[in-house]
Amino acid sequence: MSRLFDLTGKVAVVTGATKGVGLGIAASFVEHGARVVVGSRTPADCEATAALLNDRSRREAAVGVPCDLLDSTSLRSFIDHAASRFGSIDTLVCNAAHVVHGSEADTSPRDFVGMFEANVYNNYAMAELAAGHMRQAGGGSIIFISSTAALRPSPSVAVYGIVKRAMLQLVQNLAVEWGRDGVRVNAIVPGLVRSESTRVIWESPEMLQSMIGDTPIHRIGEPEDIAAMAVLLASPGGSYVTGQAIVVDGGATLGYSYRGNSVIRRLYPGESGAGNLEK
Repeated sequence: MSRLFDLTGKVAVVTGATKGVGLGIAASFVEHGARVVVGSRTPADCEATAALLNDRSRREAAVGVPCDLLDSTSLRSFIDHAASRFGSIDTLVCNAAHVVHGSEADTSPRDFVGMFEANVYNNYAMAELAAGHMRQAGGGSIIFISSTAALRPSPSVAVYGIVKRAMLQLVQNLAVEWGRDGVRVNAIVPGLVRSESTRVIWESPEMLQSMIGDTPIHRIGEPEDIAAMAVLLASPGGSYVTGQAIVVDGGATLGYSYRGNSVIRRLYPGESGAGNLEK
């Protein structure tokens, strides 16, 4: 294994790690040599996931510790337990999210505040606790999982997009404030990824095609696609990267329209280059 991506001896803490993107990240960290603290709301799920990772790796690579993004006290206990169990924390991945679907107008003030508190403030508080342990060890990597919902308006996840955009500002501020302590802070911004929450999309050929039709890499993302970027940011290979929001979406947010371009070609056959379309 290349030293650039070797996590041997490192301790990684991952929230929302029992399924989807979180599980993909936890599994990839274990594959690259790290010990992983698996966090999720359900204790049984944490234990089962840790057992699965230990069985796959044939070593004691993971431990499950329950935590709830909506409960700041449990998050503090989660970080404290991880540090006491393994002696240090080298990487924190803030993957768990609290989402209420709907437009801004349809979102109650209580849900708006709840989403901001969970996704921004509670993740920040957890990152601050982990950063304290990282400073003592000489540095570390904190990775926030944002969303392409933060990059453009969406009436279906309006407030979720707002708080995920706030998360990106948080990443930049913390990167500036904590960089001299050796603590790097970055965000991964996934597009559409195969998970339980997106099952309704990828199980429907028509719906899936409508979602990926204009994506340059013409497929849905897999948890491993996000995990690969997390490994980079946690490893020596990412040691000069901080304060970044790295989009992993197959090019979906580039805004290119294959369908729109095909219409233009039908309207103006035989023309190419920067021709004048005002005819």
